[in-house]
Amino acid sequence: MPWEIVERGKEICVVQKDNKEEVMCYIGDDAEEKAKRLVAALYANEPEAAGKATGNEEKPRVCECLKCGHTVTVKADEHCADIKCPECGGEMRRKERPGPGKATDGEREKAREAQEARAKKYGIAAKKGKPITKPSEYANVPDASFGDPTNYAYPCDAEHAKAALSYFNQEGQREDGGYTSEEWGIIGRRLAKLLSKHLEASYEYRDGKLAHKEKKEKTFDFAVKALGETKDAWIVGGYGIVWGNEQQRDLSPWPNRDGTRGEFFTPNTAALDDIPIKAMTFEHDKDTDEQGQPIKEALGHTILERDDLRGRWIEAQIEKGRRYAQYVMDLLAQGKLYLSSETASHWREVADNGEIKRWRTAGYTFTTHPMEPRIGEIAALKSYFAGANLDFPDDDDGDDGEGSAGALGQDAEVEKAKALVELELELVELARR
Repeated sequence: MPWEIVERGKEICVVQKDNKEEVMCYIGDDAEEKAKRLVAALYANEPEAAGKATGNEEKPRVCECLKCGHTVTVKADEHCADIKCPECGGEMRRKERPGPGKATDGEREKAREAQEARAKKYGIAAKKGKPITKPSEYANVPDASFGDPTNYAYPCDAEHAKAALSYFNQEGQREDGGYTSEEWGIIGRRLAKLLSKHLEASYEYRDGKLAHKEKKEKTFDFAVKALGETKDAWIVGGYGIVWGNEQQRDLSPWPNRDGTRGEFFTPNTAALDDIPIKAMTFEHDKDTDEQGQPIKEALGHTILERDDLRGRWIEAQIEKGRRYAQYVMDLLAQGKLYLSSETASHWREVADNGEIKRWRTAGYTFTTHPMEPRIGEIAALKSYFAGANLDFPDDDDGDDGEGSAGALGQDAEVEKAKALVELELELVELARR
């Protein structure tokens, strides 16, 4: 694809000839010189375009003898290095390109060996038609700043970064360059790092192209963590309640009164602190251990609760003497243990949109598959507190909790339906294990 240099106001710009798309613009006294170097860099990777753009294929070449200085004119498709001086038989080189002239066989062999070493180092094979030695226009570009250091292609220092991005993403580049998919990936990943360094953006190699790096949302690990140990207990911590909003809800299966699904806590949820010390259970007292035996006893109690930007952080002790304490700690070590809060049906109040307005937290349960806050029966909650040697708080609503939804205004039939749905979900989960 041919390029050209144009003036755009005070800027000297390199553009693509066919669509005038801008590659790079420069300002200053050396703007034109920089633009010329950029064009040379682009054409170095596409010699066919260079010939068409400059007309070099039609111009004759003037060759000069390295020994006696005699000159001779040849056709454009003839190379000075292939002819001998008619006067003295010396080697010839192009007059407009001063230099040492044709390399000796020994120098060529050394250059090939150096290229083979680069190929081994970078995992990119030498390609036919690509330079063996570094082109003079890239003399100040270190090998590490090439996308393909083996063949000195795709220079990507600060000056050439935009050109490398534009050229690499053109269709057919991999095939035209003779690169394998693996080699193209190596070049792409190298260029992505270099572009991210020299341009004001982060790049990645994706699907054969260079593209802006996709930002990945950071996720927080809510798994329970081990905090310490005493002679008789393990101290653990985790989030018993996580704040949400209308876009971030739990997975409660039943619909809210406004038709939405899922409920959520907020920092404004009331009654979380009504009970100062809470019992700790496992799987809402409904799961079994590896031998299929039901887990029925409290494991310990809370020792600290505090709110932060994520939710309610709790710390609790697990008494080592409890039957399933070691089993729970093994799950914790595997990163599979989470927390969920428990209350009674008449101790909760939920708005039409699913926002939990009131939640008198009776306890927390360790679980391997947190889904939603669970509603327990008063009798079960009392047994947990007794198992943890704690006094159960007075029922502030004067309700026995059986078949009543309290502030929710829902009848016993609705509560039974919810219980059936919850049981079905647990049966599905057990079937998956």
